[in-house]
Amino acid sequence: MIDDAHSFIKRLLEFSTGTILSFFISIIIVPLTSWFIMPEEFGRVSMYTLFYNLTLLTLLLGLDQSFLREYYSSKDISALLWNSFSLPFFISLLISLTIYLSGKYLTNILFGEFSLIVSVLIAAVVPLGIFERFNTLIIRSQERAKLYSLSTVLRQVFRLSFILFFVLVYEKTYKSIILAEVASVMMNNVFLFFYTRTIWVNRAQLKSNMLKRLFSFGLPLLPASLLSWLFNSFDKIAMRKWSDYSQIGLYSAGFKILGVLNIVKSAFSIFWVPTAYRWYESDQDLKKYEKVIRLLSSAIFVGSALLIVFRKIIILLFAPAYKEAYRLIPFLVFIPSMHVISETTVVGINFKKKTYYHLLIIAFTSLLNIVGNIILVPRYGALGASVSTGFSYIVFFWMRTLISRKLWYNFDIIWLVMNNVLLVAYSCCTLLFSFTAIEIFFALLIIILNIKSMKDIFTFFKNFMKAKIQRSS
Repeated sequence: MIDDAHSFIKRLLEFSTGTILSFFISIIIVPLTSWFIMPEEFGRVSMYTLFYNLTLLTLLLGLDQSFLREYYSSKDISALLWNSFSLPFFISLLISLTIYLSGKYLTNILFGEFSLIVSVLIAAVVPLGIFERFNTLIIRSQERAKLYSLSTVLRQVFRLSFILFFVLVYEKTYKSIILAEVASVMMNNVFLFFYTRTIWVNRAQLKSNMLKRLFSFGLPLLPASLLSWLFNSFDKIAMRKWSDYSQIGLYSAGFKILGVLNIVKSAFSIFWVPTAYRWYESDQDLKKYEKVIRLLSSAIFVGSALLIVFRKIIILLFAPAYKEAYRLIPFLVFIPSMHVISETTVVGINFKKKTYYHLLIIAFTSLLNIVGNIILVPRYGALGASVSTGFSYIVFFWMRTLISRKLWYNFDIIWLVMNNVLLVAYSCCTLLFSFTAIEIFFALLIIILNIKSMKDIFTFFKNFMKAKIQRSS
């Protein structure tokens, strides 16, 4: 399939719709939760998320990425699914049993107290998470954008409903939030399975040659993925050791304020990966990739600048106990922004199948982030974690970009350098000055620098909507 601007935007919007609607639901969920749950309890929820993501990442063995990579070249999708899914799911059952039996020690480490119900919930959610991951990958790979969007919205509706229910009828602690999370995973699986069942029911035997091919692509990604988890999580680990749950809660709340950028990150990454692979397989014009990089980076840098400007207003949605979270935004903003832009610039590493570079990149940036957190967190708490992790993500972005550029295509980076320097200067100034005029000045500079690209984005969407109206009339 050859993508023109219209079809590209159409599929991007279809994939993004659910994520955008989910964001508006999360606008309700997160501030609403803050009025029921104190920062300390919010911090404990973050520790659950931390453990859940690590467990899922490890158990998948990189086979989820192999499934995504092999999907378009596979003649038997059911065989590909079962060969990718079976081993992680079987191991997840064993891990669930281990979690249940060692629940006393695990919950004490994560939450500072023993909780039988939480240990049972964590044990149950692990295999459910494996199943949900592959259900989601099937929908993504089939590019059933509307269905994917619907499932994303329903997931958030389930979360909101269960959070309100458990907080009001059970207790106003982290336990209610975890109950809601597990229940929403379960309900989402039921919904997704209804649409993916035809692939699941055609159960296929494990094939040694297919497993070997899947592992050869996926396993080299696992160390990089684990280091990526460490890279993304050491800030919270450091706060757990050298600070307290309250600081973790503020940090998590600060990150939730970046909802707009996280929407773009999630929606675009989900849409972009299969699209980029398909473009590469069909020898699309390299200038198409460069155009995507330019337009996306402009939108992200402008969005980041506006979030920093309006952070003091956004924080008013939260309970007063969370008001200090606004100080973290100028550096937390680099986490989603650098990540999502790098998704467009890093594709050369995957195209050339030089996946060991991911390990090199994440190892270096993880070490940098660990050192930064060790130095800054004991003294500055959540603010120190945001500075360390934010700057580490800048390094992460440039390593991914420059290596991909060398291996694949010598795309222009001057645009990226100018925007990045301005945004770094802007964020640093928020530490030194509290004058709104200075912040507005930097935001205007970034907007002016990207005004042509923003006009192009507006024109694309204007023409898209005009074409859509004409077709429907």
